[in-house]
Amino acid sequence: MPIHGTVTSAREPVIVLETLPTRRKISLIIDTGFSGELCLPLRMIKSLGFQQYGREPFVLADGRIVRANVYKGQVRWFNKRQPVEVIALDNPRGLLGTQILQRCRLTVRFRSRRVHINQER
Repeated sequence: MPIHGTVTSAREPVIVLETLPTRRKISLIIDTGFSGELCLPLRMIKSLGFQQYGREPFVLADGRIVRANVYKGQVRWFNKRQPVEVIALDNPRGLLGTQILQRCRLTVRFRSRRVHINQER
């Protein structure tokens, strides 16, 4: 069963995932330039109850290197509980990166504004 999303008027591919155990729905921009799993604003991470387990350096899209807190969380991914690494950065929106897309096929149809993520076996 694929994960479906939409393309916004700003041409951003977006999906909604459910966090666990809180069962909150979060909207995430699919960012193929981000090699991690998830990146969320700190206030959202805290409200979800994710646990911090470290602090690491990261290279941003503009080339700057920043140190950020890293958290452990869980989301529903293809209807299964999936542990994820969540980076806390001062982004206004959440990002879904390419690490979680391993073993998946991502299709973005800009004309029809549809996003599909399918598992590959």
